[in-house]
Amino acid sequence: MTSRTSDLLFDESFSFPGELRRAGPARVGVFIRDAAGEILGAVGVTGTATSSEDERAACAGIEAAGLSADTGEG
Repeated sequence: MTSRTSDLLFDESFSFPGELRRAGPARVGVFIRDAAGEILGAVGVTGTATSSEDERAACAGIEAAGLSADTGEG
């Protein structure tokens, strides 16, 4: 887990709704934002050959749902 988003996903001081933190370990975490830029939650992905492929898969799913993906990288 190298991105800022992934670090926050497992940071006990950062508050996520519901049981998101207990979903299990993931190599990549991507925030889900609505049209106003508010964080709705996050998606954790693991299982492809590289972290960058995991991140692309997470972003594609979020964007397919009509929402914005935020990897925390600017």
